[in-house]
Amino acid sequence: MHHRYSAALIGLLALGACSTAVDDDVAPAAGPARLDTLVVGVKMDPNDLLSPLSQSAFDLSLIDLIGAKPLKAEFDCELRFLPDYASSYSWSEDGKSLTLELREDLAWSDGAPVVPRDLSLLAELIRDPAVGSLRAGNLALLTPESPVLVDPRHLRYDFTAKADRTSMTANTTLLQLVPSHILGDPSVERAAIRSHSLNTTSPLSSGRWVMTAWEKGKSVTLEPNSKYPGPPPGLARVVFRIIPEYAARLLELQQGRIDLMEAVQVADADALVKEHPGIKLHTRGYRAQDYVGWNSIDPAAWKAELEAGKKPDPAKMPPHPLFANTDVRRALSMAVDVNRIIADALTSKASGKAYAVRSVSTITPELCATRENGITPLNYDPEGARAELARAGWTDTNGDGVIDRDGVPFRFTAIMPLGSARHLLVSAILQEQWKAIGVDAQFEAIAGGAMGERLRRRDFDAAFTGWSAGLWVDPTTVLGRTSESNFFSYQNPKAQALIDEGVRETSPARANEIWNQFQRIVYDDQPYTFLYWLDEIVAVNGRFENTDVGLISPFNKLERWTVAPDKVKYKQ
Repeated sequence: MHHRYSAALIGLLALGACSTAVDDDVAPAAGPARLDTLVVGVKMDPNDLLSPLSQSAFDLSLIDLIGAKPLKAEFDCELRFLPDYASSYSWSEDGKSLTLELREDLAWSDGAPVVPRDLSLLAELIRDPAVGSLRAGNLALLTPESPVLVDPRHLRYDFTAKADRTSMTANTTLLQLVPSHILGDPSVERAAIRSHSLNTTSPLSSGRWVMTAWEKGKSVTLEPNSKYPGPPPGLARVVFRIIPEYAARLLELQQGRIDLMEAVQVADADALVKEHPGIKLHTRGYRAQDYVGWNSIDPAAWKAELEAGKKPDPAKMPPHPLFANTDVRRALSMAVDVNRIIADALTSKASGKAYAVRSVSTITPELCATRENGITPLNYDPEGARAELARAGWTDTNGDGVIDRDGVPFRFTAIMPLGSARHLLVSAILQEQWKAIGVDAQFEAIAGGAMGERLRRRDFDAAFTGWSAGLWVDPTTVLGRTSESNFFSYQNPKAQALIDEGVRETSPARANEIWNQFQRIVYDDQPYTFLYWLDEIVAVNGRFENTDVGLISPFNKLERWTVAPDKVKYKQ
């Protein structure tokens, strides 16, 4: 799962906040028609552009455009794997070895050939604690020496046990390569890779697109990679313009200064349909989820361990004074009227269509086999929530409207990502509903990179955020006991045992039983207040053809996008 750091500021101030023009070299076309440029409005710069380190959905979308990976994926109820750096793949008869046949015609944008070492180094970096990758759990089932170079064209992944084949394939083949001719040099310190220029300013390309410019805080430009074999993309360039404020991005879309905008608010989508018929709206399906996560351990204790140079063990940390109690977390969830949030913030007033469904799990309902999990959502019951809190010792003893226990008021700040109008709107509803049961909740909007760092360091009480869900079932990264991405330090031995069993189960029917049981345990524990799965709205200028804004990424098939010669807007 990939975390989305998105929040927003709305209002007239934001509407006037962006006056930056499209770059001078992206000007309207004149004379003979040329291939066009796609201008995308995004809320923040990339953070990490090496696949072992990347975390946000935007980072992953960007490096997916510039980086080759062993296999690429398509999705319809389940993943289907297609060739990329690997021209083909095969499984051993015992189901414990995956062999890739590798192409020899790929090159990095600096001219160095793509070689099998680029794949084996990727695994080394993910495993190395000094790198700090959040994906070590992806390789948990591999033998320590995997992958193994069989010969110059074949690489083999050996697993310690036979397991779910989709999960095994996805965990090992869907991350982009790293340039071993640079990062494999002994002079490159693993602990310093996060600050390496390949990650922060100047990534190399092995895929269809190459980054030709990055002006921090302003724009990122991609162009077709001339070294990538096969037909070139149908666009001359893609420019990602950095526009932090949602309302400013929307204004730029309406004025035709950007061509694509993700996460359009439902009310704005209604207005676009009515007032801007040249803008086409696409929906992506239920992959993006919003939730409020509760830190179950004391942030001060975690910080003290880090400052002492230790690696904190969540199982040995003192509990959070507010959120360690399951009954308290359940009460906080009972106080949230998710149906009202969907009706007020995520339903079209024009058509009545809801662009969200209530969530009860970390597993997306797009995975057809596991979406019928038998979970009945908690009822909206503020009185019952107050009673639960009172049984846990939280009552309003001084009449100030905020419940307290032992003289400590139930007051917290939830961090949320900066740049999304939806988060600002929904946080106001959450604040109101928790106030009704005597809980004082405040929200602090933080820029993407800082948000990720706060989550990694467990430097928060609660977080109103979300993720882009994995398209195969493997909760190890998000909810595994030792995972670096288990930001809320969820610990339940029964749930962990089901994760361990589920990822190793080869029978789809039995695996579904395990995952349904797992989902029910997690929902009972409420490590998050689950809110909704979004059917995210993406607005695209209508001059673009062959657009395929899908569940994997809005840019998953960008090489197919075209513009008719008489509609080309920007010169090259």
